Amino acid sequence: MSEGTAPSEEPTCELDPITWDALVTGMQAHGVTDDVIGKVCHDALRTINATPVASRERLNAEAEANFAKRQAGLL
Repeated sequence: MSEGTAPSEEPTCELDPITWDALVTGMQAHGVTDDVIGKVCHDALRTINATPVASRERLNAEAEANFAKRQAGLL
């Protein structure tokens, strides 16, 4: 979504706290400043929320299927 664009009427989504914490911790471990981490998280959330619900559901289903394959030793 670009600046000045009205927010989508689609429901919003957030990453789970474990994922956010892991990403932030990883960035901190590599010397990323708090200011940059804040900007990255802000932009990521904006992108997530700009993605239509149907696309998010499809991508989540694909990720879950790939995880199941990895757990089964198929990937």
